[in-house]
Amino acid sequence: MIHPYEKMIRTLALCHFLKQLKSNCMEHQLTPAFQSTSSNLNVLISRLVSCALPTAVRRKSFILNDIPRELYVAGNENYLAALLSNLLDTVVNHTENNCIRVSAKVYGGITLVYMKDSGSFNKYTVGCQLKELQLLAKKVGGCISVISQRTEAPSIAFSFPNMAKAA
Repeated sequence: MIHPYEKMIRTLALCHFLKQLKSNCMEHQLTPAFQSTSSNLNVLISRLVSCALPTAVRRKSFILNDIPRELYVAGNENYLAALLSNLLDTVVNHTENNCIRVSAKVYGGITLVYMKDSGSFNKYTVGCQLKELQLLAKKVGGCISVISQRTEAPSIAFSFPNMAKAA
């Protein structure tokens, strides 16, 4: 059994690692090679959520990880973690008093990750922040979009090629 302090220290170390990784990715210091490693997307998002949770709580919001446990993605895990962390941070920083839902769907060889709040964030402000991330998304063959429909709150979608098989 893991002691609560040890779990907290591991979480803080992971958060620090992800912040460093984000910084390195934004400065383009990582190799853009598309690696064929396979990662559980649910587990990856859970780790990112634990890092974003303090900010969400300060903003009186909460985050739900609705990604199926059996969903695996192939690719450079460092790039995916940095991208998804930045996307989640963007949504959390523009959401107040709401529920943020992270979900994913697979369409053939393409994975779509959605981040949606139950309210309505400013699409223009969020869109401007996402422009920088678009370059990083292109390195993994992906695309970032802000989707807005009349009847639903806007959401951020990250789509990327995925060759991984479900476990």
